[in-house]
Amino acid sequence: MIPDPQHAPLFGCGAPGQISFSRTERRLLRIVRAHDDQGCDREALRRHDRELALHLCRERRNCLHWLAIHSTDAVLEVGAGAGALTGGLADRAASVTAVEASQALAFVNAVRQRNRPNVEIHGGPCDAALVRLGGRAFDLVILADVLHGTARHTGPAADPAVKLLSRLRGLLKPGGRIVLIQTLGSGPARRPGNGAPEPWISRDGLRQLAQQTGLDTGLFYYPFPDWRFASRLYSDARPPRQDEPGHGRVSGGAVLVELQPQGQASTAAESDQIVFSQIATRRRPAYRICTDIVRQPDGRQYVVKRAAGPEARAHVARLPDHGRQLATILASTPLRVNRCTPSAAGMRFDFLEGPSLAGECLARLRTGDEAAFLGQMQRFVDTVRALAVQPFRATPEFRQIFGAVRLPEGLMSADVSNIDLVLPNIIVHGGAWHVIDYEWTFDFPIP
Repeated sequence: MIPDPQHAPLFGCGAPGQISFSRTERRLLRIVRAHDDQGCDREALRRHDRELALHLCRERRNCLHWLAIHSTDAVLEVGAGAGALTGGLADRAASVTAVEASQALAFVNAVRQRNRPNVEIHGGPCDAALVRLGGRAFDLVILADVLHGTARHTGPAADPAVKLLSRLRGLLKPGGRIVLIQTLGSGPARRPGNGAPEPWISRDGLRQLAQQTGLDTGLFYYPFPDWRFASRLYSDARPPRQDEPGHGRVSGGAVLVELQPQGQASTAAESDQIVFSQIATRRRPAYRICTDIVRQPDGRQYVVKRAAGPEARAHVARLPDHGRQLATILASTPLRVNRCTPSAAGMRFDFLEGPSLAGECLARLRTGDEAAFLGQMQRFVDTVRALAVQPFRATPEFRQIFGAVRLPEGLMSADVSNIDLVLPNIIVHGGAWHVIDYEWTFDFPIP
């Protein structure tokens, strides 16, 4: 171990002067030495540099939003890189042991986690790190896209992926889990680093690999647009609808899946499980929220909106008031407001089965029923226009949100406005149009 107050406990690495850093790694090291997590995020965005963003942006953590991590969990992270996930794991778990084959990236991560006392970093092959860890066991093991180039972590083996998973399975505590984050693909074999060519891994290949190593696969998740910068998480239980981003495009990218030893009771069968998430973290902190569809053990579902940080709690807390205000002005229209009630997790909404109004309109277009499509659209436009019953005037509250914009004269407005009242946010259920999202409701005139 290298004792140094300027970085987290670091094992398996030489002194900084003995480590070979690439140009990008040196840039990363300068940034993490000078900034905390939020500062690193801002710096990557300020420089408009995708390579830096891949290592430093907080959106990297979104891919694990669905995963249940308890405050008592001991986590082993294999393939930690420069710590894109490490800090987020440490904020949720009791301890994180991060392993990275590259000594340079391991050192960057150690500097980055210098203020987190529950993190330790191991550089070099995973096999060597596991020897140092002795008999320690873990509640959760995370492998971040390491099944290509597995030999970097295990050394020579007939089947490095089987060797690695088998070894990690033996480190699990009773009830423990392994989570794979894995890029899928097909076609010619790829060469990880300077190693021998390795075939792409498919979803069926992951299932076979799990079975070979005595593990059962859970629900598969599909991050969109990719696992590194996920803004949505779909799953086999909730794939993208035809009117949603990612339709027809998520199954061939990357997957996230939880593995458990065969014969072990599934944690998903015993507790509520997220099956879809929309994660809005690239907003001002006061408006960063997550919207989850949650499946209960009995199969019933509900929706939760929760703050993605403490700054957004007030924004989420206003949702019941928004719902009551909208229900009043929409009472004489075809629109109904989905019920919202406070819960421990956030604001809970009923889950409504049915197509969105956008999906219903698209279906009519696809069948060539242009008249029905135009009729539905006209009905929606007339409904929204009928809400505007007073001349618009720009109030101080309007200017605070929208700025000093120049608008034409003669615009109309309502006392309360949901500016996200759009077709995808309306579910057709029980013969009525149900407004399922009214986060962006304001109690001042908006044209």
